[in-house]
Amino acid sequence: EIPQAISEMPSLRFFAVRREEKSGPRLSGSLPLFDNVPQLTYLYLQGNELQGSIRSAFLSSSHSARFIGLSSNMITGTIPSDLLFLHGATIELDGNKIEGFSDSFCDKLDWMNGYIATYRCDGLLCPPGSASPIGRSANETTK
Repeated sequence: EIPQAISEMPSLRFFAVRREEKSGPRLSGSLPLFDNVPQLTYLYLQGNELQGSIRSAFLSSSHSARFIGLSSNMITGTIPSDLLFLHGATIELDGNKIEGFSDSFCDKLDWMNGYIATYRCDGLLCPPGSASPIGRSANETTK
């Protein structure tokens, strides 16, 4: 489990606890808010067993967040519209059980390295009932 104290480190810029191996210990529990970490720029939490939804205050003070890696966890629910304040962000959510997101995310043309500008909503996540190896469109073969 990620200690809540991590969410209260105002100078934290980079936090990475990701698992790429199939076996071994993984972080579990709910996703912390990271709401008092204004300088957080890179967050890597891929391949763990984090569960629950992304709460609305998640990253609420992290206006400089550029990369949020949450893929391959057990995150559910919808992507909160509160994240729309981010500019130029990449947020990896594939391999979870995300139920949806506001159409306003499809207007974030500077997100996902420009994939939203090219593929609109599919540049963020595949639509329900479809799939791609990376969980979103990034070229004509994953569209």
